[in-house]
Amino acid sequence: MTSFANINLEYLETMTDGDSEMMKTMLEMLLVEIPEEFEKMDVALAAKDWNEMFQLSHKMKTTLSFIGNSTMIEINKVLEDNTRHRTDLAAVPTLLKSLTELSIHAVADLQRAADQIN
Repeated sequence: MTSFANINLEYLETMTDGDSEMMKTMLEMLLVEIPEEFEKMDVALAAKDWNEMFQLSHKMKTTLSFIGNSTMIEINKVLEDNTRHRTDLAAVPTLLKSLTELSIHAVADLQRAADQIN
């Protein structure tokens, strides 16, 4: 599979044991799930619902492991910690904005990866 600038699919390849049909299914699931999860995070942020934001960022850890973008993983970790412990909540909008912007590029790479699998 081609190398991509914004994703690393090694974990996905390991989890699917290299099964291209399963990889395509997982990629298609991620392509639907990621935008939906970011919409939910935007709603939680607007409501300043820190518990919901924590739950969503906690769930996002699994999703990001499949994407393999270390910058996104690190930003999400800070977001999760801040909302879990209710510390530096003023940073949450910036963290989410950065994560969202990175996700746009990651999703584009995920789409290209899915398109490469026949």
